[in-house]
Amino acid sequence: MYQVRIVPACPSARLAAWLIDTGITLALLVGTVYWTSHQLSIERFLLTADYRQLAIVLLVPTAIQLMILSVTGKTIGMFSMDLQILQADGESATLSNMLRRPLGLIAIAVTGGLIALLPFLNEHRKTIGDLLSGTRVVESMALGTKVGYDPWRVFKGILKPLAPVSLAIAIAALLINKDQGPNKEVLLDAVVISAIGTLIFGTVIAGVKVKTSRVRLGPKGIQRSGWLGWSKKLIPWEEVEYALFRPKPLFPCFELHKTNHRKFCVPIEHNSAQLTARELVSHGVRIEQ
Repeated sequence: MYQVRIVPACPSARLAAWLIDTGITLALLVGTVYWTSHQLSIERFLLTADYRQLAIVLLVPTAIQLMILSVTGKTIGMFSMDLQILQADGESATLSNMLRRPLGLIAIAVTGGLIALLPFLNEHRKTIGDLLSGTRVVESMALGTKVGYDPWRVFKGILKPLAPVSLAIAIAALLINKDQGPNKEVLLDAVVISAIGTLIFGTVIAGVKVKTSRVRLGPKGIQRSGWLGWSKKLIPWEEVEYALFRPKPLFPCFELHKTNHRKFCVPIEHNSAQLTARELVSHGVRIEQ
């Protein structure tokens, strides 16, 4: 039988989930700004908005995120990175837990971000939000040993070639607004748009790659992940003939060849390569260079 264990989420997976949620929140903020003021300039909005508009812009994205969190037990970013929130004792988190989690943002602001290092200093990798709400973020409980690419490494690898894309977005924003003149406001908007676009684009690509390339290795076979979660179909070990080591620069993997001549990849990371190889060999899969 498979073993189901509660495993604390690694910092890189949490960071990737946070980046995805940040991108979604920024999109909601921009959308709410346009809905309340019919303009996309953040600087102009802050200079002209009244307290009612400011309250709407702050509360609408927060309410949407909290609603998703309370209904599903995870944010969209956590869903993408295969994470979930539990109470400290392992039970499902309650609405009270979810409402207290944002209090951690106050502590982060007060400490200048230093408290964000807390997950590296405790056994369960809890953030200040976890401590204040009595929760912890763990890998979504499922059967088998999960093997996946490190989200933060993939994000960094994908982000590097996006610098020209960011520059192109900034130039395009300037050209679109050229009739307004090369003033400070247009330049600021161009920089903000290019930065947000690059962050969202890189995060989405990294998240999709990490999510769709994961596998779980169990005693009966291999379970693969896809766009909407883990496949219910198990690939029996008897159908796997051999594995080829593929040292790709960004996505190294074992390329598994099945008896029906089809193939798929099992991700390799430096901290899981030996575990993956041992699992394959123990189930009769020969590894070739």
